[in-house]
Amino acid sequence: MLGLIATITVDPEKQQAFEALMTNLIKTVREKEPAVLTYTLCRTRSDTPVYRMIEVYESQAALDSHMATEWFQSAAAKFPEFFAAKPELDMLDVVA
Repeated sequence: MLGLIATITVDPEKQQAFEALMTNLIKTVREKEPAVLTYTLCRTRSDTPVYRMIEVYESQAALDSHMATEWFQSAAAKFPEFFAAKPELDMLDVVA
């Protein structure tokens, strides 16, 4: 298994629209991708609109498949309009 944590800073004026986009994406991923074990968006409690996307995949193949899906590609094409900074990605090996 492998994990990914993305730290995403969103334009404060676009938070609601970003959360709506992500809510729809997460719903689709959870319904259609059983090899995606965790796919959760969290918002920090700080004053800034910073989010953490927490993802766990059964395998590298599951991650590759997810990235190629129509629903992820459609959402990803819209991401730049929401971001206030380039997302930071941390790739992880699941230990336990």
